[in-house]
Amino acid sequence: MFNRFILASCLLATLSACGPAEPKRSSSCHWWNSCSYDGPYDSGEAGYAQDEAARLNQEQAAKLKQQR
Repeated sequence: MFNRFILASCLLATLSACGPAEPKRSSSCHWWNSCSYDGPYDSGEAGYAQDEAARLNQEQAAKLKQQR
């Protein structure tokens, strides 16, 4: 029983040491249907992005109200 514990502890320590030093930052969307842009905007794009985000939020809010 004690040998199994030591073996499991060694395996766990070895596997945890092989992980990345810090978590990866990814722009891919794992939990959402759409992604947010993290980079800088070109001239005039910031306003468009805000307007589009507001439009999409209103669209999603309307869908949620219909589901209730």
